[in-house]
Amino acid sequence: MKKIFVGTVLLALFFVSGCIESTTMLDLNRDGSGKIVVREFMSPQITQMMEGMGNMFAGMEQAGEQGSSPKPEKADIFKDQIEDNVKKFGEGVKLVSSKKLKNKEGWKGYEAVYSFADINTITIPIGDVGDQGEGPGMGQGDSTESEDSGSDTVYNFKFSPGEPATLEIVPKVDETDADAEKAAESAEVAMEDMPEMEEGMDEMGAQMMQGMGAMMGPMLKGMRMTFMVRVADDIKDTNSAHKWPKRPNMITVMDMQVDKMLGNAKAMQLLQSQDEESIAKIEKMNIEGIKLEPPTKTISLTF
Repeated sequence: MKKIFVGTVLLALFFVSGCIESTTMLDLNRDGSGKIVVREFMSPQITQMMEGMGNMFAGMEQAGEQGSSPKPEKADIFKDQIEDNVKKFGEGVKLVSSKKLKNKEGWKGYEAVYSFADINTITIPIGDVGDQGEGPGMGQGDSTESEDSGSDTVYNFKFSPGEPATLEIVPKVDETDADAEKAAESAEVAMEDMPEMEEGMDEMGAQMMQGMGAMMGPMLKGMRMTFMVRVADDIKDTNSAHKWPKRPNMITVMDMQVDKMLGNAKAMQLLQSQDEESIAKIEKMNIEGIKLEPPTKTISLTF
């Protein structure tokens, strides 16, 4: 199973797209239709870099077309991302509206609203780094290559209308990841026969996590990824571990404030395992800003 925020999101997002704050809200109606609201913000260092490179490439293209010196043109660094989300979310998804925003820290970003007629046909990737940071003229690829290309976690949905209506939120399991997980389990069993080596590996892993946290903590300040689901009526029953006490029609599927996680080496080690026992241990640690479900858990709810 792909490691949430460890590896892909933690490292690739930093080196490829820098520090971002991303929130995805899925709104579901009783008939299976609904909307997806995405808000994404990027740190000033990253937006400046992307705007500069976007303007440079746009100028080169204009000069090539006109054979003269280009006029200054300000890059719209979020335009391609907003449009590409339509393809990533799946069949029948349409862009309804978009606008530029700034978060409370002053980071530049956008809010985009997408509509869908049938939730059973859509896919929501969280932690998608495949096209992030490429911006205008920076080699952005075609998002149709695969629905989870570059993505860390992909959610599919199974919905049945009625009284009550039923929704299942199903994380996609990649076969290659399953094979890698089996190999890791075999290695872990082998290590049990060598307790001294296993203890040494654990200590080395803890030291690496502490070192990474000290190095990357300041650079990752503000990085956050959140995925929430809101349904049309109050939720009658759910196996979600993260219901909203004051909003009975909402659950949080994932909420990760990365800079807070980096300060806890033990939590980082447990996140690498991504099994139910490890997630349960993290939950008991009560780390502020971390809400996770087991990576293979299907979340169900009725409303």
